[in-house]
Amino acid sequence: AKRLADYHAIFAKFVLDHELMSRQSEDGGATALRTLRRLVQNAFALELLSFWEQDKRTPKQGLSLPSSLYRAELVLREHPGVLGFPIPKGNLTLASSTVRLQQIISGVHSGSRYRRLVNFRDKHVAHKLSKSRREKDAEIELPKYEDLDRLFLYAMVAIREFSHSVFPIWRDPRSWIEEADKKQTKMIKAWNKRLGRVIRPND
Repeated sequence: AKRLADYHAIFAKFVLDHELMSRQSEDGGATALRTLRRLVQNAFALELLSFWEQDKRTPKQGLSLPSSLYRAELVLREHPGVLGFPIPKGNLTLASSTVRLQQIISGVHSGSRYRRLVNFRDKHVAHKLSKSRREKDAEIELPKYEDLDRLFLYAMVAIREFSHSVFPIWRDPRSWIEEADKKQTKMIKAWNKRLGRVIRPND
């Protein structure tokens, strides 16, 4: 969580600050900032995707959310009552939390934001391709900065859900998502126009 938060802080500072470019000199500062922004956005994209992805061949390995959840579910099969805590307004246990986390993961994996970012990574960051395997039938549009920001938001919601199943502080995770989405949407409309900007490989 801290690593992702650190990456997001750097991303917000150097990529999302829409006034930063205007403070650079055209003779070198602007060019350097464009290069730095591309490096930061690509590094943040890789970090985000590594949080959400899982190697199906070795699902227990790795520190991603799906891999961590897979290991937790293996423990639950052997010890069904592990890490179950009674709390005043209901029961939030690791067992019930895994169900909600699987829903969050499935929602992210099936979403267009994740699809755009994975294709961008494969096509423009990991390789230099004119067409990716995912574009067999149709070209996939480029991601926006908003996609990075939202996937980070969902990662924080998932981390909070997972940690609260071990250190329970009762709150319906749906309210976290709804409130965070409202705040994020308001920020996009009122504060930062760069979030709606398309991420281009050579920007």
